[in-house]
Amino acid sequence: MGRVALLVIAGLILTTISMTYNLNKSSSEGEELASKQYRDQTVRNCARSAVNNALTKIRLHPAFRGSYVEEERFVEGTKDSVRIEGGTRPGDQITITAKACYGSYEGPYASTHSIIATTRALTYPPTFGYALCSAGNLQLHGDITVMNDIDSTANADLHANGNIEISGSNNLVKGFGSYVGGATGDAIAAFQPPYNPLGLPVHARGPSVPIPSFDATSYIAKANRTTAGNLTVTDTLHLGTRANPVIWYVSGSVSLRGVISGYGAIYTPGGITITGNLTEQTPDPYGENLLGLFSGGTVAIQAGVTADAMILAKGNATMQSNSMIRGGVVTRGNCEYSGPVQVRYRAPNINLIAPFWGANSRVLVESYYE
Repeated sequence: MGRVALLVIAGLILTTISMTYNLNKSSSEGEELASKQYRDQTVRNCARSAVNNALTKIRLHPAFRGSYVEEERFVEGTKDSVRIEGGTRPGDQITITAKACYGSYEGPYASTHSIIATTRALTYPPTFGYALCSAGNLQLHGDITVMNDIDSTANADLHANGNIEISGSNNLVKGFGSYVGGATGDAIAAFQPPYNPLGLPVHARGPSVPIPSFDATSYIAKANRTTAGNLTVTDTLHLGTRANPVIWYVSGSVSLRGVISGYGAIYTPGGITITGNLTEQTPDPYGENLLGLFSGGTVAIQAGVTADAMILAKGNATMQSNSMIRGGVVTRGNCEYSGPVQVRYRAPNINLIAPFWGANSRVLVESYYE
């Protein structure tokens, strides 16, 4: 065989090897690309699913906030990190960010999806969005601390359709103050909202906030438990479930202390007095109150008492020294607190308000992006 023939054969062999290599390389790259596209699509789908799951949590519990990890939730080998941030009042914006990863949680294949949502105004009174809200005056007489009980970075705001009157020293409100009348005392020092990105004034005159009228006798038909005359509880207050709370009508006055077991609302045309610690046996997982107290008269929290409740009083609401409430107070009268007193705000429990004023909350999605 001649030299030329050998060169031709060698060239054909090299060409075949090169074509085989290129075909194998192309096939390998195609498989790698397909695998990458599959991983990318998987994590995108997982992130979207995590966002939708977070929206469901907020629809069920509009005050739900926080960060959590859903491991191995949607596809084997994926993990979803979800963060929910934003205000807790109706109309506030909420940002939901979900990150999904394929394989190792810190691996190279990750997708992040975010949405900005807004809660539609609830049909129950917006006054429950304040730590303290009064149709009259808010009177803080020294050593009064107001803050958010669930999130120290969130605001706990005050409002008075009358005046905010601050006296004494060591008053701290970790939120904004608004009023129709005016503010007396050292309000600038007292109000210190932890979240104020726009640098707004910490207290200011604003429009009147409607305080719900409350005639307990008009809601008798809502009750699934009734007491004729006065009610005194000194041990365990046995109530219902979150889905089926006890709605308890008492025709006389109410005196309470002890342990709260389950969910319920007690309402009366008379006054309510909390005479000793009234605390939750098993706290709500979303940080909402188990007990609602709605009075057609006054509500008084005596000295040295810790009370876990959301309160509405047609008359005045008072707290004596060394007492603490974990919840919120709305009154058609005045709020008068003499310290040391702590008000640790919790968002309202919709299930306890709905029998009286209804509740209808929706989350409106404003934007969605990767």
